[in-house]
Amino acid sequence: MSFEACAGEWIVLVGHNGSGKSTLLDALAGVSQPVAGEIEYRAPAGATDVRRTYLPQAPERLLIATSAADEFAASLRTPSADIRRGWREWVVPRLAPFGLGHLQPDDLPSRMSTGMQRKFVYAMALARPGEVLLCDEPTSGLDAPSRAELLAEIARFVQQGGLAITALHDLDEALFSATRVLALAHGRLVFDGTPQAFAESAASLERDGVPLPPSVRLALAIASAGGPKPGLCRPEDLAARLLASPAVQDGARCSEEALSQEAGPVPAAAGASSELASASMDMPPPEASAESRVGAFHPALRWLSLTAITIAIALVHRPAGDLVAVLATLALLAALRAPLRTSLRLTWTWVSFAALACAVSGLQLGPPFHARWAFHAATAQHTLLEVVPYWCFLQIGQLALARFSSLQFAALVDGALSRVVPRRQRLVASWFGALVTRFIPAVEVIYREQWYAYRVRLQNAGRLLSTSRALVDVANVIAPFVIRMLRFGETTADAMEARRLFEVPPPSALLPGWRVRGRDFAVMAMALVSIALLVWTH
Repeated sequence: MSFEACAGEWIVLVGHNGSGKSTLLDALAGVSQPVAGEIEYRAPAGATDVRRTYLPQAPERLLIATSAADEFAASLRTPSADIRRGWREWVVPRLAPFGLGHLQPDDLPSRMSTGMQRKFVYAMALARPGEVLLCDEPTSGLDAPSRAELLAEIARFVQQGGLAITALHDLDEALFSATRVLALAHGRLVFDGTPQAFAESAASLERDGVPLPPSVRLALAIASAGGPKPGLCRPEDLAARLLASPAVQDGARCSEEALSQEAGPVPAAAGASSELASASMDMPPPEASAESRVGAFHPALRWLSLTAITIAIALVHRPAGDLVAVLATLALLAALRAPLRTSLRLTWTWVSFAALACAVSGLQLGPPFHARWAFHAATAQHTLLEVVPYWCFLQIGQLALARFSSLQFAALVDGALSRVVPRRQRLVASWFGALVTRFIPAVEVIYREQWYAYRVRLQNAGRLLSTSRALVDVANVIAPFVIRMLRFGETTADAMEARRLFEVPPPSALLPGWRVRGRDFAVMAMALVSIALLVWTH
């Protein structure tokens, strides 16, 4: 796609989910870089740069779990004491249009509802926006009055000479204030014009797969029935046009004639419904896909085999043992046909951790910590031998959990312990096992979200990432990350609700009728051979 935009424009991005709206906004904001092409900002006269303010989807992620005054201070790069002194005169007028004028400097936005958090972030961003305002679904999750308040603030920003680019699904309210619409479909720009032209081109845009707002769809349906041509008009104007249309009057007469007839069943429709039902019942079951056939290993035997190998690897930290562990892991990855992308991603995670661990262990920093600078290769090599099993744990972990949900794991543990362990202890063990199988992926998601949010906050504050501030950046990411994890159990009510989980057995109906096959014995044999070699190296 290619387009130009200037100050005083409000551009609305339209497109189905996955059409590229968020990716485009990330690139325009500088959070990510385009694979091809370039994005150029021309600063106005007397300025050296164009500052951009970006509000991504779920903007509440941008909060760093501090007081309202500290949130404003971090975003505006202003001392917190100045924010507190000018709270009534400067901050409250920014919060009042969003219905948040009652907030105090020490209130915690992280404890507000999701809708209020979003309005707080919008108010904070619009308090001192840059020359370009980028919003991804700003009205999502807001009620009608809040949507109107936010759109009015964006319109006011544009009237003051700013450039706004927003991705929206709720277009009915925004089209009357926007100046331009960009429609994305099938990886390309299919429309670039005014909102009025967008509404008038509804028929062709619908064929291109562009989502239309309800009012435009209604006008298009009316036009196809003989009514006025589709266009952008407010509800009251559309009602007046419909009442004046001859087609509506003819339709009213037809309705009166229809109502005078006796109502009765429609045999043709019923017959069609019966044929559809019988056709769906007579269809043979779908054939198992290639991927399901690949994943037909017995989950219980696979989990036991991989767990035994993991325990054996944890007991060996010698060169020969690490070599056996790596070879056994590679063999299992090939035998169980692990997804290549997941394996490479876990390998990259391990490589970065291994490099950092070896550098920290072998590096002697010098004064004031040590007498002189040095690097001990033997110590770094010893650390490498210690962290090689970590790569095996990552890869074997994904093999153990692939195509095997946490609920199925809980049901499996509950069934295995049902004859030998009391009920309460059995439920605790099964649900704790299910929690462990989901903990690491959940932590990874939270960390990635927090890192993305921190990059956006840096971009909005006009500061880029730099290696000289690496420690500060890590601290600013880790601290909110830990706080967000602690928030999951911060109330007694949540804790009491969580305790009830250990009174409910896992749904055993989730466990399919697995059968032990020849390949299951092959995997178990491979596990036994690997364990024997690991013990031998030890």
